[in-house]
Amino acid sequence: MLFPFLILRVWILQSSSSSFDVHQVGSAADALRAGEAEGADILIVDPPRKGLEPDVLACLCDPSDPQADSVHTLVYVSCGFDALAWQLPQLVEHGGWRLDHSEGFALFPGSDHIEILCVLRRTPLAPN
Repeated sequence: MLFPFLILRVWILQSSSSSFDVHQVGSAADALRAGEAEGADILIVDPPRKGLEPDVLACLCDPSDPQADSVHTLVYVSCGFDALAWQLPQLVEHGGWRLDHSEGFALFPGSDHIEILCVLRRTPLAPN
């Protein structure tokens, strides 16, 4: 399988000096509410065609939100180009994210469906 994480909804990786923990949850909103992203360096989201849930988008657009303020790499796997075309500028303009990489994958031969992988990064806020 080319990208095994494409079948998952959300993975959160928390890195430490020599190891990392992986948590799988049902949705990004559930993960944020449960505090699963606190201290995480990387957040991988694979929302449905409608895009990220509004509260998840709001959290990721606020660099000081304690639910995800440590996240510096966001991997956004999109199967809904319209939602991505609307949400990506929101993340860049309001969340301090920059798009480092974007690539489309035709994972369903014979269809016109494209999965889009975007890697965004932001510099963590300095501690107060």
